[in-house]
Amino acid sequence: MTVRLKTVAGSNKMVVDQDYHCELPFDWNVTVPEGTPTDGFSIPRPLWWLFGDPFQPRHIEAAIVHDYLCVRSHEQQDYEARVMADAAFFLLMERHGVPYWKRALMYLGVRWWGRLTCFRVKKPKAPEHPNDEDDST
Repeated sequence: MTVRLKTVAGSNKMVVDQDYHCELPFDWNVTVPEGTPTDGFSIPRPLWWLFGDPFQPRHIEAAIVHDYLCVRSHEQQDYEARVMADAAFFLLMERHGVPYWKRALMYLGVRWWGRLTCFRVKKPKAPEHPNDEDDST
């Protein structure tokens, strides 16, 4: 199935025009719902000469699945899900024949960007003295 996108008036984004189902390794299936926004690849314009237009057909599946999985990982405050989103990005670019050097650089870019901008899951604060019980009894 081909990804169908439609433009958003007055924006550099597009939205998924119909539900898009993607099968990944290890029986991992992802359905990107209709209306999901994407900016394609979030590549600074000066680097387009190297990586290409953000909406290239060869790259768009990886971009929309990655965008969708990143949003979900953020909503769930799940860093491991973010790591899996980045892995899916790499695997989908490989599936579409993106050269190794390009997909490796782009993968490193999403991992680096995710580390800089991604949420930090707060761990519950441990009690100061875990063996202390209420001694009032």
